[in-house]
Amino acid sequence: GAVVMSIFHKGQVVNKKTKDTCPSNICTEIALPPVDTQKNMQWFLSEYTANSYGYAAYRAGHFDLTVTPPMVPRTTTLKLNTQALAAYLPDLAAKHPNKELSLRIEAVSIPKFTFKPGFVQVHADVKVSLNLFGGVNLAVFTSAF
Repeated sequence: GAVVMSIFHKGQVVNKKTKDTCPSNICTEIALPPVDTQKNMQWFLSEYTANSYGYAAYRAGHFDLTVTPPMVPRTTTLKLNTQALAAYLPDLAAKHPNKELSLRIEAVSIPKFTFKPGFVQVHADVKVSLNLFGGVNLAVFTSAF
């Protein structure tokens, strides 16, 4: 007969530095489906794994980033400058003509992953700040994605 080896892994992602585990109200453990002993390997990904990753990455600051003009590909039509946003923010373009902008994006809550048949839903609250590149904060708004 075939030799079957099972390695059960909880599926939790933990930050190496803080080593804190995801609280049960954020990361709800679920039972894995039955194992098919006729297959060489089975791999399961659950909301538990995705949400523990979101928790660890959020706590480590991995969902905070700043986009600067040099980071935007030259081939794109939208540029990070006041002229490109003149139609949306005309007062800004008039006050600071042809100035480069940076975009600061920060997660303000732990992202929540929900698995649905055929897709994964992710909800995250973020704060977006628009700044003169190398200058002062111009506008802040928050939005949920």
